[in-house]
Amino acid sequence: MPSATPVIDPWATDPAGATSYDLWQNEPAIFSSSHQYPGGTPVIEPAVNNARMIIDDGSADFSIEQGDCWLPDTGNESYNFGYHVAFSNDTDTCIVRWNIKRDAFTPPGDYDIFVHIPQDVAPSLGARYTIHHNQAVSVAIVVQAAYVGNEEHNAWAYLGRYDFAMNDIIAEYITLNDNTLDDDDDHFVLADAIMLAPANAAMPLPQRYLYVSFASSGYAGNVPYENEDILLFDAATGEWHMFFDGSDVGLAAVGIDAFDFRNGHLFFSLDAP
Repeated sequence: MPSATPVIDPWATDPAGATSYDLWQNEPAIFSSSHQYPGGTPVIEPAVNNARMIIDDGSADFSIEQGDCWLPDTGNESYNFGYHVAFSNDTDTCIVRWNIKRDAFTPPGDYDIFVHIPQDVAPSLGARYTIHHNQAVSVAIVVQAAYVGNEEHNAWAYLGRYDFAMNDIIAEYITLNDNTLDDDDDHFVLADAIMLAPANAAMPLPQRYLYVSFASSGYAGNVPYENEDILLFDAATGEWHMFFDGSDVGLAAVGIDAFDFRNGHLFFSLDAP
């Protein structure tokens, strides 16, 4: 039976004047320029959908900004089959960075941010992600261990909703370092992919189809490609497709370095005779 005695916040008498927050009963407010839980109108965690940008740790927009403790690893249900891992501690000397740059699918506006958590052993109990967005800095904490083998979550952890300027003047990026809440060398910090999805699902697309040819081999979504191929990205569905398979027409030894469509024909140049 419920007690008639009022429930006293156990932190109310703390000498430091700490305050507890009931994040399980009430959805946290995570739309802020400086804190993950600042108060205000709550934001219910959205479903992972309508992704406009995914930056993997194998992308050119991912870098090891500081330190030499980040090691590459493979598998473990990571995004595009690879991720980086570092020991969890309190040194704050090892930092990775995902640079966010505007493209044809990401106009300025509010975006929901997700990070991919692979199935590594002993993940961090409190990884700190720092989001630099539209001249503001926010910090989000993720218990990475909660996303390993937990059917209540998928592999994408939600960092919150933030406003992005999406221009070349303001630097916008996300960092992750080895300084965690647990500061336990028996745990690991995992750096994989980040995802940006518009908070407004009706955010217009400047164009639906994007055709690209890459300078080296890799994966786009789940589509493997080589440098002699041309891929198609469908912005309406978020899916990648093989549009032109260069190896099928004898181009496996060279790469495409430019192409164009005119009057129903495909024109391209190669990086070698």
